[in-house]
Amino acid sequence: MYDNSYNKVWLFNFLPIWYVTHKLKQRKKTENWDDDQYYEQMYSIPFLTHDSVGDKLASLRDTITDEIEGDKTLCRVVDLATGRGYQARNIWSRGYKNVYASDLHVGRVAEGQKQNADTGISFAVGDIRQLPYRDDMFDAITISGALHDLQTGGIEESVKVCRRILRTGGRLIIMEPSYLGDISYTLLRKVYSFAWNILDESVNMKDFLNFDIASYVMSLGFSLVKRQMVWHSILCLYTFKKLE
Repeated sequence: MYDNSYNKVWLFNFLPIWYVTHKLKQRKKTENWDDDQYYEQMYSIPFLTHDSVGDKLASLRDTITDEIEGDKTLCRVVDLATGRGYQARNIWSRGYKNVYASDLHVGRVAEGQKQNADTGISFAVGDIRQLPYRDDMFDAITISGALHDLQTGGIEESVKVCRRILRTGGRLIIMEPSYLGDISYTLLRKVYSFAWNILDESVNMKDFLNFDIASYVMSLGFSLVKRQMVWHSILCLYTFKKLE
């Protein structure tokens, strides 16, 4: 169940979180870090990965889980780029018995295992761009706010991996900032893009906002089941179905 105290704590800490992230972005430029080095530094600071402030997307977890629509006893679900496992925890708490979770960062996986030791969630360390899961293993995949951290090529690789490990008829559920092309007014697009690039930790946000992820996913043999605007209408929740 959603606990509003999470968002209150996160909002209270927003300015210091933004400041530290901004300084890390400056270090990336001056020290010539690649993206992986930057995110390794960021994920190593608990303050930046919500260890002490809770889940900023807590109000959306039920909405994401609702899109799975599978048999809770038989359905295999994996939450990719799970972080500390907030979405995986929600899926498990809603009655799904075969829940998996994967993240690139060893420390976050360890913390996720610790925080969810009372569940049957199966955690693993894995890069979303090259996961070890077998073909057609899952009935549903969830990804919440992770793809915008990747370069365009990495997003494409990740979606192809999802297609490989998802069975035909399975659902791919992605929540990310909205595509700029879906915003009608030029001024609003500029404000929206400026705000995301300034406020978010991603160093690839500009490219992501100009990448039509829905069209790309559908080009790989998926249908778009539903598109929902969520979280003050600045995030988009996509539900896709694998056709073949």
